[in-house]
Amino acid sequence: MTRMLNCLVSVLAIVISGGSPSEAAPAVQTKDNKGLQLFETKIEPVLVKYCYECHSRKGDSVEGGLELDSPSGMMRGGDTGPMLKPHDLEHSSLIQMLKHQGDVSGMPPEKKLSDKVIAAFEEWIRLGCPDSRKEVGPTLKEQRYQAAQKHWAFVPPKTVKLPVVEQTGWPRNPIIDGFVLSAMEQQGLKPVQDANRLTLVRRVYFDLIGLPPSVTEVDAFLNDKSPDALAKLIDKLLASPRFGERWGRH
Repeated sequence: MTRMLNCLVSVLAIVISGGSPSEAAPAVQTKDNKGLQLFETKIEPVLVKYCYECHSRKGDSVEGGLELDSPSGMMRGGDTGPMLKPHDLEHSSLIQMLKHQGDVSGMPPEKKLSDKVIAAFEEWIRLGCPDSRKEVGPTLKEQRYQAAQKHWAFVPPKTVKLPVVEQTGWPRNPIIDGFVLSAMEQQGLKPVQDANRLTLVRRVYFDLIGLPPSVTEVDAFLNDKSPDALAKLIDKLLASPRFGERWGRH
């Protein structure tokens, strides 16, 4: 008798609560499966055949900003805004595109799809636009573009304060030399003494044309006492064919 009462209480509890979770789940799962099956058998093949060539991130370009090769791209829409509203045919402009109706561009532009295919898209929208595809990550081209944007050449210039240095008399170019000297001082380093003019002329020749200066060229520089003697020598070597010959090898 006690066992029968316990069974009756359990049955009443299930009825009052609307049934057990294990009984309610299959109905929802069946609906989801129907929508996903429709997408995989009727919708996705059409997208692959007619749409991906112009509206896929794997292509050379994405026309109208409309990416149809990912769930988020489908829902986001293109430059004119979203074209899908789950469960709402009236506000899903994709159907007008497929039917080549209204003031939207017909898709595909060459030829309208069959009424049977369009009906499948309508049913898919009624079911909530279920999509079994995984999100598409950035393509190799996009990854390289994103990495390139971090290169210093693409970073907008900023106005920065000049660093405070101890050896205020050393920088000749306050902007470049100031930052170099500041970094050196932070590491406990000091700049070496300036090279003498003989060493300097040899360095300039080797750096720019890869050849040592002749005795005549050395004497000409040593005897030039003008403040811009070094600048004139550099300009002369930059204009020399030997400068192009040296760096044209690289």
